[in-house]
Amino acid sequence: MATTVDAQELAALRALSAAIGADPHLTQAAGGNTSLKAGDTLWIKASGTWLKDALTDDIMVPVAIGP
Repeated sequence: MATTVDAQELAALRALSAAIGADPHLTQAAGGNTSLKAGDTLWIKASGTWLKDALTDDIMVPVAIGP
């Protein structure tokens, strides 16, 4: 599985995730999921983690989406 993703894109996803997760008007509890598609990999917020923690914890995991 290719897990190469532009560091700037992943940093932007983490920042957006944390901002959304920190706003109680936009989320409930853990806040749902955010993701970034990069080639044959989908970077997605891991189950059981909180969006608001995206900048402080390693909550994004790569998932293969190719055949």
